[in-house]
Amino acid sequence: MGKTIVAIAAAQEKMNNGDRVLLLCYNRVLANKIRYRFNKNEENIKVATFHSLAKNIINEKDPTWWKTNYSDDDEFWS
Repeated sequence: MGKTIVAIAAAQEKMNNGDRVLLLCYNRVLANKIRYRFNKNEENIKVATFHSLAKNIINEKDPTWWKTNYSDDDEFWS
């Protein structure tokens, strides 16, 4: 948990300086735990897993990509 505490403190310091922060986590449980440490209305931080970030980028660029290329979302990530 020490790495997480350091990451949260570093993110908070960057935000205090007016910077935008992307904090990537290995798993969804950890991302959710970290996300709740920050104000939910805070716009200068995004906490996500790599996979959720990738999926959001794909959806922004081409919302039909998933239906065209993969019928089963779980198959893609495994």
